[in-house]
Amino acid sequence: MAAEAGLAGEANSFAEVLKQFRDRVSPVLIDDSWWNQILECAQGIPAAVATFPFGFEIPLHEQEAKADLGVSVFGLTESAAYYKQQGQVADASSPAAACAELLRQMESDDAPICEIVGRKMMLEYDVASAQNGAQPAPGIFLRPSERPITGDGERVEDISTVLDAIVTGAGWDSDPEELRHLTRVCQAQEGGGTCIGSIGVFPSRKRAIRLLLGSFQNWQDLRDFLTRSGWPGQDTGIASAVKHFEEKGVAMHMGVNLDVTADGPGPRLGVSFSPKMRYADDPNYWVDSPDLWAPFIDCLRGMDLVVPEKLSALAERVSGAEVLHDHSGSVILVWLIHHIKFSVRQGQIDQIKAYPFFMMRSMKRT
Repeated sequence: MAAEAGLAGEANSFAEVLKQFRDRVSPVLIDDSWWNQILECAQGIPAAVATFPFGFEIPLHEQEAKADLGVSVFGLTESAAYYKQQGQVADASSPAAACAELLRQMESDDAPICEIVGRKMMLEYDVASAQNGAQPAPGIFLRPSERPITGDGERVEDISTVLDAIVTGAGWDSDPEELRHLTRVCQAQEGGGTCIGSIGVFPSRKRAIRLLLGSFQNWQDLRDFLTRSGWPGQDTGIASAVKHFEEKGVAMHMGVNLDVTADGPGPRLGVSFSPKMRYADDPNYWVDSPDLWAPFIDCLRGMDLVVPEKLSALAERVSGAEVLHDHSGSVILVWLIHHIKFSVRQGQIDQIKAYPFFMMRSMKRT
């Protein structure tokens, strides 16, 4: 609450917060034109959102220096109050009203959804889709962090609870076939080594449930899962890439993104990569050790799909922290790469995206 109050006292919107560190985001990754579009999107978001992790989706496979925006919203905070207020003034059947209802559910201590995912909701804004100043409804993601859902088959009811909640957040009706296929895919994890990373929806897109599962340790485990899950696609391109990383001795956790519908998992596949930390019990280790990403980034340099200038710009600021100064005191800005994702279509990798994220902490002067 103190951090939210400090940021709110410095800025009237999230856009004003972002303006403070424009020079810390390379124009090679996000140029001025796209940055202005992001600011326009952020103008309608409260400054307090910056208290929690926020970041960008940056395509490394495209020359155009563009990005989408992601933020975190926690129940019972100032930013959550904003989204609930937006839902109250919106049409009752709108995604904004549905999102507000989901937030209200998550703020109840005894609500089943709160017991599984806590009070955190992640929103992804498709900046490029804004037309005539109208921003489409953001994607909504929930992460079962309080009660992880693994592949041991004991959390079937929890899968149903999270699916019902995320469908409610999109303003959709429930579909038993969707639940059946989603449960099947989740149970295909087999054992306790992996778990659901997040379940999400994009209310403004064609209906599908975006499922993230991780963390797979090697290609064999990932391929076996895809076979058991009933994924209908081809893995030729991603198999070659992952095997190349393994041959180079690059140690990465892998997550799998699937779009699940009432007809089953779709052919589109995403595989996300993040470093294996040597000291997982130290929360600062990732930020303090930019070398964790170096082997993986070096492997990316040899891929034709990646724009070299973008990869170099990304590598220059892999992780770190610095102190910024404002009128009321100091602000610590923390940044790091959360993950890099490969997307597969018709057997071949056709997209590579980086997901750097930031967090700002206000420090009162004494």
